[in-house]
Amino acid sequence: MHKRKLDLFQKYNDLIKSSAKQPRTTNPSSALDILNLRFSLEDERAEHRKVTDEFRAVKDQADLLKKELESRQNMLLQQRKAEAVLIEQQQKLILERQRQEEMAKLEQIQRQQQQEEQQQNRMDEMQEHLQQQQELRLREEQLQRELEKHHEMELERQLELKQEQQARDKQS
Repeated sequence: MHKRKLDLFQKYNDLIKSSAKQPRTTNPSSALDILNLRFSLEDERAEHRKVTDEFRAVKDQADLLKKELESRQNMLLQQRKAEAVLIEQQQKLILERQRQEEMAKLEQIQRQQQQEEQQQNRMDEMQEHLQQQQELRLREEQLQRELEKHHEMELERQLELKQEQQARDKQS
C-alpha cells in the first residue's frame, strides 16, 4: 500500500512537472489526468490515514492486552507467592504439631517410667520392710526361745537348788 502511494505521488509530480514545461494552454486530458491523480492521491492519503488509524487502534489494543497480560501474570505471581507462603506456613504448623505430639509422647513415656520407677521403689521398700519385719519376728522368736530356754534353765537351777537345800535340810 505504501508503494502504491509512492507510485501515485511520483506520477502526480511527473505530470505537474511535464505540465509546467508545456505552454500555458493546458490540454484538457492532462488536466483531467492531474485531477484524477490528485483524487487518487487524496484517496490514498485517506486510505493511509484509515490504515494508520486502524494500526494505532490495533496497537493500542495490543498494548492494552499486553498490560492486562502483564497484570494477570503479576497477579498470578503474587498468588503463587502467597500460596507458597501459605504452604510453608502450613508445613511449619504441621511440623510444630508433630513436634508437640512427639514431645507429649515423650513426656507421657517419661511419666510412665517415673510411675514405674516409683512403683518399683515402693515395692522394693515394701519388700525390704517385709523382710525387716520377718527378720524381727525371727529375732523375736529366737529371743523368745532363748528366754524360754534361759527361764527353763533358771527353773531347773532353782529346782536343783531347792532339791539341794532339801537334801541339806534332810541331812541336818
